[in-house]
Amino acid sequence: MRPLRGRARVRPRASKAASSRRTPNLHKTLGDIPEADTWLRFALDKFWGVYPVWSDDDGGWHEGLSYWVGYNTKVTWWLDIMTRYGIDVFKKPYFAHAADYLLYTAPPGSPDSGFGDLSFSKPSPSMSVVEYYARRTHNPAWAWWTAQWGIHADASEPVLAFLRGASRVDPQPPASLPPSKVFHGIGVAILNSDLIDSARNVQIRFKSSPFGRQSHGHDPHNSFTLNAYGEQLLVNDVYRDLYGSPFHAKWVWETKAQNAMLVAGQGQKVHSPEPFGRIVNSQLSEGLDWVTGEAAEAYQGKLRGYQRHVIFVKPDVVLIVDEVESVGGNTYQFMLHGQGKFEVNGQQLRLDRPKAGVLIDYVAAEPLSIRQWDGYDPPPGSGNAANVAREFPNQWHVEASTETPASKAFVVAVLRPYRKGQPVTAPLSREASGLVIPTGRGDVKVAFHAGGNFAVVKTEARTWTLK
Repeated sequence: MRPLRGRARVRPRASKAASSRRTPNLHKTLGDIPEADTWLRFALDKFWGVYPVWSDDDGGWHEGLSYWVGYNTKVTWWLDIMTRYGIDVFKKPYFAHAADYLLYTAPPGSPDSGFGDLSFSKPSPSMSVVEYYARRTHNPAWAWWTAQWGIHADASEPVLAFLRGASRVDPQPPASLPPSKVFHGIGVAILNSDLIDSARNVQIRFKSSPFGRQSHGHDPHNSFTLNAYGEQLLVNDVYRDLYGSPFHAKWVWETKAQNAMLVAGQGQKVHSPEPFGRIVNSQLSEGLDWVTGEAAEAYQGKLRGYQRHVIFVKPDVVLIVDEVESVGGNTYQFMLHGQGKFEVNGQQLRLDRPKAGVLIDYVAAEPLSIRQWDGYDPPPGSGNAANVAREFPNQWHVEASTETPASKAFVVAVLRPYRKGQPVTAPLSREASGLVIPTGRGDVKVAFHAGGNFAVVKTEARTWTLK
């Protein structure tokens, strides 16, 4: 008899004996099912070998913190099971350092959380897995970080909350940790002057990554951000109305939308998994950090070499130094972005925001041509994202370009962030021996060398030779 249309088909209930005969192995485990040993070995191999795939042994994360939460929360049940059977999962390097990336990229009070899709947001209570990791590893710095951000153990699963709540760790600020760290596997350096309080911190994040620009980690190689005193100053664009929308794919993924370099107006290969970037040098010390990225391959045959150096003379002088060699003659465009309009005065820019500002001086063999505009092209909500109701803060964009095509370029941008109401006004000067950069603690002197040592940096208290 044919079933009535629109009504569910009802099957006769099997007898208890028949049900038992059809599903004899549902309740059985390892040692009862021959294949279970293979399943377990497969799961362990995947965990130890590749999970999570977007990470590195330093605790780095390629995808942005929104995706960090998802990947790290999903695996907690597996971590609990392995621990129950005597496997110390936190001996895997990534899990031993998993929350370090959050600690460094978003110190308490940070206005955003770094690279990758949706990282314009601050850490939120949804990151309760950090508290779980802090307890499992007995890491007082991670426990302190969660307390500062108001993140608590997740109580949505009362039984799990009870079982996991048995282990506690006393929060302690990371006073003994170095304020800067390089996550080598993902190619990200996070340089801080103060790891404990963003209201006192100047922070430069820098990316040149062997993970490429794929998935949600689309930021260009040799790109950077600058935060200071709890304020976003030089910002990346990690907004998204809809993944792959015209705004996302044709603006956000483009090199021109980030603090990066163009060659003859063209950017890097978009959204590529190819390992076109890498951090080739990192020297972190008390008072000065120096990091170098190499990204020539990302420009699809246009360049022979492209090194961007970040020299951070703590607490408040940053030099972005671009050394470029191209195939034939080209012009080079150095992009900067902010959430307010830049004041342009010759080769100098100033950006003032509610909590802080930054003075930027360009130093090059010839004056750079500077233009500024604002908005997004295409804008959010265009094309297939027309029905996605998202509004994002406006951004202003500055392009500082060489005018004469050349096979080589050496351009320095000197960034001097300051607190609101305490603007930097003293001009820097160029002398035969190099640059003289005035600060409230005396002059910073920088001399670059064509061969041998890259630079010598001097302050009133110390000299660094960068090799």
